Amino acid sequence: MKIAIERYLAEQEKPNSDVDLRRKGARAICTEVEAECYETTNCHVKLSRSTLLRLAKGGRSITDFNAEKSWLNADETEAIISYAVELAKRGFPLSHRRIREHAEEIIRGRQGDALPESGLGKRWSDRFVEKHSDRLKAFWSHALDTSRARAVNPHTKEAYFDILEKEIIGKEEEDSIVPECIYGTDETGIQSGVGTTERVFGPAGKSVQQQQRSGGRENITVIVTICGDGTSLPPAVIFKGECFQSSWKQNNPLDATLGYSKKGYTDGEIGVAWIEDFDKRTKEKAAGRRRLLLVDGHNSHYTRAFLEYARLHTISVICYPSHSTHIYQGLDVIIFSVLKRCWTDERDGFERRSAQKVSKTNFLAIYAAAHVRALTSANILSAFRTTGVIPVNRDVITEDDMAPSLETSIEAALPFMPSTPVRAITERLLLRMAAPSQAEADEPEAGPSAFVGSYASDPRRTPSPTSSEIALCDLANTQFGYLIHNSPLRSTRPPPTHTTLEISPPRKRRYAALLEDDPRTEREQELQVALRESNARNENNKKRVSGMQAKSVLSNMYMRQSRSQLQAQEEEKGKKKSTRILNDGGPRLLTSDGVFNIVEAHDQTAEQKKRDKLSRKEAREAHGAVIAAWKAAEAGRLKRNIARRQDHKEAVAAWETDRDKAKRDKQKFTVTKPKVNLESPVPRPKKVEDSDEEDDEEQDGDAEHGSMIEED
Repeated sequence: MKIAIERYLAEQEKPNSDVDLRRKGARAICTEVEAECYETTNCHVKLSRSTLLRLAKGGRSITDFNAEKSWLNADETEAIISYAVELAKRGFPLSHRRIREHAEEIIRGRQGDALPESGLGKRWSDRFVEKHSDRLKAFWSHALDTSRARAVNPHTKEAYFDILEKEIIGKEEEDSIVPECIYGTDETGIQSGVGTTERVFGPAGKSVQQQQRSGGRENITVIVTICGDGTSLPPAVIFKGECFQSSWKQNNPLDATLGYSKKGYTDGEIGVAWIEDFDKRTKEKAAGRRRLLLVDGHNSHYTRAFLEYARLHTISVICYPSHSTHIYQGLDVIIFSVLKRCWTDERDGFERRSAQKVSKTNFLAIYAAAHVRALTSANILSAFRTTGVIPVNRDVITEDDMAPSLETSIEAALPFMPSTPVRAITERLLLRMAAPSQAEADEPEAGPSAFVGSYASDPRRTPSPTSSEIALCDLANTQFGYLIHNSPLRSTRPPPTHTTLEISPPRKRRYAALLEDDPRTEREQELQVALRESNARNENNKKRVSGMQAKSVLSNMYMRQSRSQLQAQEEEKGKKKSTRILNDGGPRLLTSDGVFNIVEAHDQTAEQKKRDKLSRKEAREAHGAVIAAWKAAEAGRLKRNIARRQDHKEAVAAWETDRDKAKRDKQKFTVTKPKVNLESPVPRPKKVEDSDEEDDEEQDGDAEHGSMIEED
């Protein structure tokens, strides 16, 4: 309708005398705009001629009329929509209930008690989303781990592609790695009796349609390897078991390598056997050229033996950033979802045809059909292209992919982008804060004065203080002084708050009586013009203030949520820490000298700790033997002392008898009273002081060793 109004007004400005410039009527303009709209949007929109004429003469549209009755004005509505969109990008989308709660907070902040205690209606959010369906849409949410949300960020992206590009290009004396020498590998777990859900048909009226399956949940690990030229290597299959069983010898169409482990997962020993098998299967194609292998951060990929073998056979191994395979790894992005669907089809078909369950004795043949269907050349090439490996393309990781990491980024702001002047002042203050010496960061925290640091002296006393110095000094002496201190931010710190103010609703016709009267003098006419301009400015300012207050209310709610998350992270930080070797979460060239030296040093430290632990155990055993001998000797000593005490008791009794007799006979008794002669105790042998604290065992699966057996 807006386009039609503009065209109608433009037509009215044309002179009506010239036949060639004859004006178009309202009906013709409506028909013309309807046709253009259908041609552009493929939607029929019916425009009313009478509505066009009424609006062209200054009438109000029903949209503008309803907007005045709305609880939210245009700026507040824009704030809520922008807030919802930004939080959705960060991985924290709003639900109907939360949109309504945020709107109620804004309305109460502006209108106070004008909003009923019951709040907005239950269907208000439905109408709100429907009204703004061009910007908001309802989705069923899918879970995204917090660790995965943090991992995909601009820093890890640049670091990963820098390593990838540098390794593919190679050094000056090296040739570039060609696509047929670039490989990606990963393992996936397959449960023999469980598959993905699928769309099925059943009788009308039922709410749930069940599907019978064997239900076996024993895990079978399949290691899949794809190549940049669109081919794939035979997989490695890891069964759960204590040893290799002859019943596992079966039809093996893919020439898969078989292995076993106690829990059915890969470990360090299997990883070494796999890299040896990988080298044997790819050596002929490589023909002496460098090979590149892309892996995830599983501990079996950076054991010392694994990296030694890869370095010796010119196999460069790059590790993806931690918790980011859902973005960077082609197998996770493209292949495995297709593979799981194909596996479900093949397994269901086998159970229907044979009425048998899938087990380790028939798994390979059934899986082979799904493997061939999923790992097509097109899918493999798409996996490398989609993840930006072949060709190297950083742009495949978009801003939307990295948006969830903004929630924990040190460069992130609130969901609302501050204005340019605010950002400029913030940057200036941050630069000024970075100027003091690093020693300030090491000072103990002791009350508000600790936050003053180098701002303790009043900069106003200096010859030429800057405005930023004065602002920092004033801020340092408030309860928010921690904002400019280098100490870690704690959830116990009071966050800055915003006090909302009631804003009077806009009036339709303010000073209407003064403005409707005809001016009698030129001065009155000027005053009416000034009053109209003042009213317009006031209304615009009121809208701006209400919009700013809406953003402040939403930001305050966001800060409360962030504070709760910070408290949860502080509690999590106090728990047991990881003992992984490479725990920074970044991408790595695992075959580089730096990483290999770290792994080698870690292994040497682990071996030394193992030897120290063994020596402590031997010392404890030796000390235990000494204690046992001491206890036996003490038991003998105590036994002998008991006998001596008994003999002494009898001797004393005889001595007393003789003494009493001599006393009766009035004879002199010169015999000395018998004394007990006890053996002195031997001091308990002292234990050699050592560290009795046992080192934490790494929960990385290496304690469960497995083996791989190559199928002939």
